[in-house]
Amino acid sequence: MNRWLATAFTSVVVICAVAVTVLVVRRELLGPRGGANASGVPIAVTDPVALVDPSRQLGHSDASTTVVEFIDYQCPFCRVVEQRIRQLMESYPDRFSISYRHFPLPSHAHAVDAAVAVECAAGQGRFKAFHDTLFADQASIGKRPWTELALAAGVSDTTTFSACVQSAPPLRRVFADKTLGESIGVVGTPAFVFNGWLYGGLPGLDSLEAVLARP
Repeated sequence: MNRWLATAFTSVVVICAVAVTVLVVRRELLGPRGGANASGVPIAVTDPVALVDPSRQLGHSDASTTVVEFIDYQCPFCRVVEQRIRQLMESYPDRFSISYRHFPLPSHAHAVDAAVAVECAAGQGRFKAFHDTLFADQASIGKRPWTELALAAGVSDTTTFSACVQSAPPLRRVFADKTLGESIGVVGTPAFVFNGWLYGGLPGLDSLEAVLARP
């Protein structure tokens, strides 16, 4: 009888652990609340061109398709998506560019600070390098000093960088991006805007690839 109870108890614990894991993954992918974007249904965006920020754009500025991606540097799905983004840029170099906007999630303790650090690196012309550094070593976010990561990304003036990460302007810009995303229906990361529509998560990237592959 005791052995049966022990087995039953173990089964319940395992089921609960699986359920919690599913809920955590769902929260990370879809964000803190529901909505059309979370359900996988694209949302129409009134003025998608206004979302493009040339200072944080990679690829040809005159590409036929420019995508805006809302990201969180601690989001594991964003890191996976980044690898596919680079593959698309290599496959369609003249047809695809991407502009990034910040959308730090409250579940990630260092996401806001990471976005601020990116802004400060961008101020020294090292946006792409710092962006790549964070995704390449995502596990170090919040553990390694920002100046150490900045040096790895080729930021030359670490004194100015250190002062910048403690200042208000980059923080305001990060939250301006977050507010902008919320205003068009972004609820989690990654989220993409292209061809006048907002898509959430990996299905959005599949839709983008289908558009780029058209003759």
